[in-house]
Amino acid sequence: MGAGKPALFLHENMARVTHDRLGDLFGGISAHYYRHVLKMVNSKHEAVKWQPGDPRYAALPDNYFERAAGIATPMLLVQGQENRVFADSIIQCHARLERLVPGRHQLHVFPRYGHQDIFMGQNVATDIFPRLFEFLRAHSGPG
Repeated sequence: MGAGKPALFLHENMARVTHDRLGDLFGGISAHYYRHVLKMVNSKHEAVKWQPGDPRYAALPDNYFERAAGIATPMLLVQGQENRVFADSIIQCHARLERLVPGRHQLHVFPRYGHQDIFMGQNVATDIFPRLFEFLRAHSGPG
């Protein structure tokens, strides 16, 4: 889980108590997830719906980037520099959003972090969360 490629985290970033419970924290995953990712890869890396004809999702675009420019809420896209799950996909997503709406969204790549440890690593309170709070404060309303 934490070594090789892909890997969810860097072992050294995990507290022992968390590391010992990872089997409890990460359960099974549906094969639909992998089918959906493959569908996006085969669609020239477009963010497409899994089942476009499903009426439950009719309000959503078939390609999520079709309406991305119309979403006014700024996003902070984050990833670990050592992300061995999605490599540079967050960086590419930010670049694409930057072309659509320059300056609206931000990207932060955290050094010495992988994929999941940016949220559950033992030092995220000092290494990660201050950047998240900074973004939230900058984009929250008065008060």
